[in-house]
Amino acid sequence: MTTLSAYWKYVPEDKERLFGSIDTDELKQFREWDDLEDVGWEKMTANDYFRMCESLYDILGLKEKYPLKKKDNPNEPFTPKEYFMAYSAAIHYGPTSELLELEGDSPDAFRDFAAEGFRDHTWDACEMNRIRLTPILFLDKIYIQTHFDYEEGDYPLLIHLQLELRKKGYPILKRTGYMSGKKKISITPYGDDFDWRYVFDNNIKTEGSRSLPRKRCKTLIKRVKWFPTGEWTMADDCKTTK
Repeated sequence: MTTLSAYWKYVPEDKERLFGSIDTDELKQFREWDDLEDVGWEKMTANDYFRMCESLYDILGLKEKYPLKKKDNPNEPFTPKEYFMAYSAAIHYGPTSELLELEGDSPDAFRDFAAEGFRDHTWDACEMNRIRLTPILFLDKIYIQTHFDYEEGDYPLLIHLQLELRKKGYPILKRTGYMSGKKKISITPYGDDFDWRYVFDNNIKTEGSRSLPRKRCKTLIKRVKWFPTGEWTMADDCKTTK
């Protein structure tokens, strides 16, 4: 186990893979973004949330890529809530029904719902990229955190989405941890895997994993904190599932 920054010191191509294609202007804007100036909303409603999701669909160009039409009235425009139901695949997730049933213009109803914390799939705003826009209550204000399942492989998109939603006035929290290199990662010999059982049993927290480079790097090997590995058989795994 080590930090990303330590790994990047010896494997700089990994950092280039993650950040090399970020638009230079957007990277400059992102670095100049003072997260201490972020202002949360004192009030947000379910309809505000659906409008934010519609802004996300516009940024991603989903309305052009996957146009929607109503069967009975093809010329009738979709509401933000209807776009959410279509592009988020919300109708497939039970917990999301509570969000859809909230009184649309009630800030109290939305605050109470958001205050209950994480709900599986509720905040999946976009099924195509599995993007989540999650309300966070902090100091009696509402902020929005952005996440998506494959963000580590597409930081340029994550930065772009945060900047564009912020420009539209939404209370987006700046995500900085992934660029600082402070994340702890598991390191494995090339072509091998880490001992997940040892990690689980000892409550070791890591965010992602990397392999040692093909070319032997003694300095990096010394920087890594190595954990013991044990023997594993299918019979052992079956015992834990009974």
